[in-house]
Amino acid sequence: MRLCVIGVGQAGGRVADLFAQYNAKEWSKHGNLVPVSIAINTAKSDLMGLKAIPKANRVLIGQTNVKGHGTGTDNELGARLMKEEMHNINRALSVLGTHYIDAFLVIAGLGGGTGSGGAPILVRYLKEAHEDPVYALGILPAKDEGKLMTFNAARSLLALQESADSVIIFDNESWKREGTSVAESYNHMNSLIVSPFGYLLGGGESDSGSSVGVKVVDAGDIINSLGGLASIGYAEREVDGGFSLFNGKSDSMDRLDTSTLCHSVIKSATAPGSLTAQCDIKDAERALVLVSGPPKYLDREGIERARKFLEDAVWGTEVRGGDYPMPRSKSIVGIVVLSGLINVPRVKEILEDAAATQKTVDKREKKRKEMDDLSEYKGKLKPLNLKSGEAA
Repeated sequence: MRLCVIGVGQAGGRVADLFAQYNAKEWSKHGNLVPVSIAINTAKSDLMGLKAIPKANRVLIGQTNVKGHGTGTDNELGARLMKEEMHNINRALSVLGTHYIDAFLVIAGLGGGTGSGGAPILVRYLKEAHEDPVYALGILPAKDEGKLMTFNAARSLLALQESADSVIIFDNESWKREGTSVAESYNHMNSLIVSPFGYLLGGGESDSGSSVGVKVVDAGDIINSLGGLASIGYAEREVDGGFSLFNGKSDSMDRLDTSTLCHSVIKSATAPGSLTAQCDIKDAERALVLVSGPPKYLDREGIERARKFLEDAVWGTEVRGGDYPMPRSKSIVGIVVLSGLINVPRVKEILEDAAATQKTVDKREKKRKEMDDLSEYKGKLKPLNLKSGEAA
């Protein structure tokens, strides 16, 4: 599967840049999985700090209004600037060409200004202008990032749900690393966002000289598995040592037969601490399961067990599954896509907090209006005579 990846705002641009880096280095053996990568921002310094996205693919918008200094977490301004300069973005897409991609992926941090406000506008435009699916990868702010970030995220999330074919959620709150710098923590989280996509996108792109999977997961399977709110689970274990990249657990792989191994790594991918956004997997309407690793460990029975496990766990009936042989790999990787989610606790919390904030704002606006109404009487009434206490 081939993606056009578009990062909007600071967080979106950084993650899109990682997609471009992984595509050039880590994923090159799978083919050109991200043939088009673009970064859009109102802050010139953020665009200059990118490493892999070509300079010609970095689009600075809003120069007349914000002079390249960003929107200052104003997502209404971010939305307006995106609308005003959509012609520049369209020109960039036309030059690069998108006829050979399978889908668009718009990435944004939902708490800021440019990404939060601009991403929904861009998604809506892409849906109207192209037939390919348009997905959003929304990064939720952590709790300690403040009420404004939460309020922005709620508004952006609701707007994205109206226009995107699916909104994949990544929750910063779940993946914060205590005891590390902000930069280190964000770099870690960004890597976790990108890592699973190499397996998902590469699964159906094996060339004739590569090992062929028992059941190939192709672009159609991924497209048909995504819809509504989505979360991605990822677990990786060394075949010879039992190291789990995400949740820190270990198992003795040499004691597990290949069938149990495939089943086990998928169960780990659905466990708390392995999903991009924590949720009850029973709520999923659709799901996809992918097991990747050395061919000798990819067992047909185990892959079917893993798919059956997920089919029994989710309420929906659409569960697809397959494997992706990687002869040189030293790990077994399990990927799970859960979509059509209804109950995502962090999303619910953000929407409730934003609703409470809106209620407070509405009360203050009502009081302000009442005071403005009182101001109409200025000039009509005589001022008090402060000396006598009577009207002058």
